[in-house]
Amino acid sequence: LHVFGANTGSGKSLLCINLALSCAYGLVSGDPMHKVGIIDTGELMYEEDFLPRLIACDSGVKIKSIQKAWFTRNPGEEQAVRDSLAKFEEHPIVWYQMPDFDAVSVKAAIKRLVKREGCQIVFFDNIKINPSWQGKDLHNKLGDLAQAMKEAAMECSIPVVAFIQLGADGTVS
Repeated sequence: LHVFGANTGSGKSLLCINLALSCAYGLVSGDPMHKVGIIDTGELMYEEDFLPRLIACDSGVKIKSIQKAWFTRNPGEEQAVRDSLAKFEEHPIVWYQMPDFDAVSVKAAIKRLVKREGCQIVFFDNIKINPSWQGKDLHNKLGDLAQAMKEAAMECSIPVVAFIQLGADGTVS
């Protein structure tokens, strides 16, 4: 289990996507992975936003150009988008949205991505305080969540990379 923490708006989701792409294409290990999973807590990114974001990260084409299909007016951008789509077919990234989560559901989701989807690494974007945790011991909830991710990683023999939302004072927000 690898955990990265940063403040709001610092680019955790972008880093997550770039790391996922690098793993899928073998840029990290030299050995491309067949499938990479991303568990998204879903407040800012919805399914219709996911593929354009991946394409933008991979192709270098601005996301607005992809969303509005302006890239079709520029042959270089159009080819870059086509190349990215071809890469995604060969090395799929499985996106799984989980807006409401706890330790049990996260562990089950990781195992599902590995066993059903064949993912070889799972990214969790991003751990933040769940509204249903109000009034409960947050440190224990976060510890349970980290333990569940670690157990799933060990049981499935895969790396799990988690991103955590930090407040300005460095505490989980």
